[in-house]
This record gives sequence, C-alpha cells and structure tokens, in this order.
Amino acid sequence: MRKESLCTLARKLMREYVPVAAGTSGKVSVTTEVVSGSLPVVTLREAYHSGLPQCQVRTDRYELQKLIEEEQGTWMSNLPCELVQMEREMARYAQGHVLIGGLGLGILARRCLANPRVKTVTVVENNPDVIRLVASFLHRDDPQRRFSCYQADLFDYVKSSAKTGELPFDTALLDIWQGTGEWTWQSEVVPLRRLIGPRIPLVLAWQEQTMKAQVQAGLFRAVDIPEEKIRRKAQSHWYAFRCAAVDLGLCGQPRLADPQDFQKIWEIKAVNSNDRRLKILARTFLDKVGTPIWEKTFGRYWDAAWEAE
Repeated sequence: MRKESLCTLARKLMREYVPVAAGTSGKVSVTTEVVSGSLPVVTLREAYHSGLPQCQVRTDRYELQKLIEEEQGTWMSNLPCELVQMEREMARYAQGHVLIGGLGLGILARRCLANPRVKTVTVVENNPDVIRLVASFLHRDDPQRRFSCYQADLFDYVKSSAKTGELPFDTALLDIWQGTGEWTWQSEVVPLRRLIGPRIPLVLAWQEQTMKAQVQAGLFRAVDIPEEKIRRKAQSHWYAFRCAAVDLGLCGQPRLADPQDFQKIWEIKAVNSNDRRLKILARTFLDKVGTPIWEKTFGRYWDAAWEAE
C-alpha cells in the first residue's frame, strides 16, 4: 500500500474506534490519554521488515488508550499503527465463524463484527481482568448476540477442542503476544499453527510477516551451519530447515565451521539466498506451518531441536 492509502485507512479507523472505559481490575488497567501531534501508521521497524512505507498521521486531539498489565507492560493500544495492522493483516480477511486469540481492547473483535462476511466471533482470553474491563462493551454493542468470550489459555482451548474434533471455525485470528521477533514466531505462532493444523481453513497471526522476515534472514546461512551447533530450542527453526535441505539434496557438507565468521556468513548467505530451490523450501517452511507437508518435511527435526535441552 502507498503512504496515502495507509494514512487514509488510519484516519478512518481512528474515527471509528469505540473507546473502552478507563479502569483497573487486579493488575490490569485501561488508560486514556489525550494526545496530539504525529502518530505512527507504519513504524521504521515494520517498514524495514514488511516493505511498507514508513508514515505518520497528524492529529490535534486523539484519545489514546492502552491496555497495561503490572510487570508485563503495555499489551496493546489504539495507536494508528496497531489499528492498521489489525485491519489489514487480519480483520479484513475474516469470514464465517471466527475464533480470536486474545481480547485486548476489543479492537479486532469489533472490526470483525463490523465485517458483513462474519457470522460469529468467539474470543478466548486467558486473563479474567481483561475480560472484566473490556468484554462488557462488546456485549453492549452486540444486539444480535454474535459475540462470545471465554476465559481460557488459548493453547489449552485448542488442544481440548482438537481432541474432541470441535474447532467449528472458518477463520482463526491469533494475537496473544507482545513481541514480534523470531522467538515469538518459534514459541507462540508455530506451536499454535501446528495445534490448529488444517482444522480451520484460514489462520492469521498478528505481525507474522514481520516475524517471518526476520526468520528468513537467518535461514540461508543456517543451511550451512553444522547440525550439532544448532540442535537446540533457540535454533529449532535453523535446525529444521538445515536438516530438510539435506534430506532433499539441496546442500551438502556445511561450509560455515565458525558461526562467528561474519565475512563468511555474508558470502554464504548471498549465494544461498539466490538459490531457487532453497528459496522455495524457505517459503514452504515459513508459509505452510500446520499443514501435512510441513510436518512431513520439517516437523520431526523441529521437535528434536525443541526437546534437545
């Protein structure tokens, strides 16, 4: 999208945002602060990883809300960058019966309820204080009773539902993390996608493209690192990719004996990132998590590294 389109979308979403009453329950608070000036639509970090243009919108008066938990910090806000992320990455694609992981300020659930293709919205939220502060405002504005909210850990909810064969959703929108780095993708996104598998036709995760861009950056050097150096939880993604590439005959003996040899790293990465076969394997690795082909190609190696420590 161009800057003008992103800023137009941001202004629209800012106008349409329905505030939650400020308050505190337990260790969770919803705060409201009137701000003015330039607010981010696409941050520099997101622009770097997504290819979107960095941009801002100016406002004379905006009620900025945040959901804050003691010792955990800010879980989310209604900054225009977050409104745009939730709309363009998830809400606009929702259809049918929608499962949402994480209630937050209710922004995503409300946007889905406004989508004419959505029949019902089911939110799974682990924190009862978040539910007390936010859920009532969605129930209030839902005369057709299409919204429901359950207190549960999302992993437990999916595991339990999968065992009974009850995941009656057309779309899953996942947003239960604060970070947007490689470790979040490894420890949150991938396990959830593998649990859900093919049971839900469309699964989308907040800021996953930003995470995957960082993961991909390391795959093309990881393919030339000896397996024994990366068979651990923190490098499960590298280990699985390297082993799969070996199985498929896409690489041979590793050329990077010293993972700290940065000159060699850049040379190897430049060569491997232009290898058409490795590029296809990388796309499969990043985009097919939870599918049978992913499990067959990468799953056992991922698990071996995850369980090695």
